[in-house]
Amino acid sequence: MSGSIYSRLRVRALKGAIEPKASVSDDVKVIQEAGGSTWESVKETIVLCLKVSSFVYCLNTYIASTKMCVGPSMLPTLEESGSLVIEERISSYYGNFRNGDIVIAKPPYDSQVTVCKRICAMVGN
Repeated sequence: MSGSIYSRLRVRALKGAIEPKASVSDDVKVIQEAGGSTWESVKETIVLCLKVSSFVYCLNTYIASTKMCVGPSMLPTLEESGSLVIEERISSYYGNFRNGDIVIAKPPYDSQVTVCKRICAMVGN
């Protein structure tokens, strides 16, 4: 009886070696049989990427972004070697500034640099 099992396994092994490998077109057929097409999945991926990138752009432009503040002028609140600060942009649209707020601005002489300063006095105080 062991000889018959051995011969069956040997025949299966030979069939596996003789049968052709699945090609890319077979994979596409499997995807289409599962209820979708490759174009639909690519289209869905592109639409998702566009939605995510649009959301990140709007978030960074209108609501909040990150800035690196470097320099000794804000010691001990911010480190001299550099601190990563979340800059919210909504207050600047409405002018809701108070004493003690940290303001990040670009100086007129160099637009590549950001300057971080604390508000210590307001007009009318």
